[in-house]
Amino acid sequence: MILIASSDPEDDSLFNHGLSLSLVDNSNGMATGEDNGTVTTNNADLNQIFSDYNVSYYELVNEGTSYERFELFCNCDAELLKQELDALSSVVSSTELMFLVVLLSLDEQSKAKVKIYPNPYKHKVTIDFDKPIIALEIYDITGKSVYESQSISNFENFSQTLESGVYLLKIKTESEESITKKLVKS
Repeated sequence: MILIASSDPEDDSLFNHGLSLSLVDNSNGMATGEDNGTVTTNNADLNQIFSDYNVSYYELVNEGTSYERFELFCNCDAELLKQELDALSSVVSSTELMFLVVLLSLDEQSKAKVKIYPNPYKHKVTIDFDKPIIALEIYDITGKSVYESQSISNFENFSQTLESGVYLLKIKTESEESITKKLVKS
């Protein structure tokens, strides 16, 4: 599920590479395809701007309503792109910056829940997991795999033999879900 919510444009963590625009004439500036990931249209001037600003998405929204507009996203400074589009007044009638937060999420019911305790630990760590697992793997801080198992109890016993340090524990479920947790042995 993808959730999109409007938010404060002053927040640096926001997705702020989007514009909403209206065309003077919807027959001039319609999307025709893409070229190397950049949207192409039936207008050469608009194509040049889209190419210069790496516009990768351009879609008509709310078609047939009084709110009909195009939304576009770029790998660029959207404010500079807005200035370029505003200057192309023969094609573009208005532009607005879009500020969005895009949250990618799984339904809560499908997320695996894991408890690792104590963490940090001194002697033995315990794992409680709500889904069947098919693999556990421990990596040291250099990324080297130091242990693999298919059993939580084998892992818990092995945890006693680890040297003090910071590790990454990667857990894979039967449903191919992968969870990585930091594990600290003091």
